[in-house]
Amino acid sequence: MGLYQRLVCLLSSSVAEMPSSWKPLNFYVFITYDNLIESSLRIPIDFTIEYQKQIRSNNKDIILSVSDGKTWYLGWMVSGNGHLWLQKGWPEFAEHYHLKIGYLLLFNHQESSIFHVRIFNQTSCEITYFPQEIDQSMHTGDTEVLNTPAKSQNSEVTVDRSDNPFFSAKMPPSYHSSLGMYVPFKFCTRYLTCGKEYVDCVLHMPEVGNWGPIPCKMYKQKHGKLYGPNWKKFSNENHLVPGDVCLLELISESEKVLKVTITRANQK
Repeated sequence: MGLYQRLVCLLSSSVAEMPSSWKPLNFYVFITYDNLIESSLRIPIDFTIEYQKQIRSNNKDIILSVSDGKTWYLGWMVSGNGHLWLQKGWPEFAEHYHLKIGYLLLFNHQESSIFHVRIFNQTSCEITYFPQEIDQSMHTGDTEVLNTPAKSQNSEVTVDRSDNPFFSAKMPPSYHSSLGMYVPFKFCTRYLTCGKEYVDCVLHMPEVGNWGPIPCKMYKQKHGKLYGPNWKKFSNENHLVPGDVCLLELISESEKVLKVTITRANQK
């Protein structure tokens, strides 16, 4: 049975015993490229029209209760054309569950601003939920540690002695190019964003080429992230796969140019 047919069964069974005046509280949303890049998710307009007053009157975050037992509090806004958007907290939600293009989120509106959410992958199966932590290893610490030309404890990358700041990041087992790459908090705030919400960076590989502009954005004062179409292009053209380690050295702070050295997973 395909995903569409399964959804029909799920939705039909949930309304079978409801009175004729009852309106469905379930809806689903397919994950698209824009959902992952623009850091927002649009709720279907028909649902928004019916329940916007109820959600607005609550004047609180929208609460997503996921099948793994976790609860997420997401900020929202209603655009001029009446669409309800999930925004603040959505990027972290998408990262935590490693959402990819083609995934499907099934929402059940329980009450007020509370929704139960089930997540299905591209094979039409519900994902396996398990406790997760950010699994992309990063060489973090004080500036002196970032500048030390020694092997990183996390990433197994070495760099020739340099006065330039650098960090390294290992592609996690679930790595997908459209989700971008994390940047350590201290490195991002001191050398890249410098108080701004985001900046455009350029990735440079000697004798290979440049990729940019690539936005680097801060997320909730936890970490930065390189993302967007040009990051995906860089990742795809350099064939990044899980286990690869990228060492990024800042060679121009004014232009935000980062020299990249890649250590392949199968070369360690």
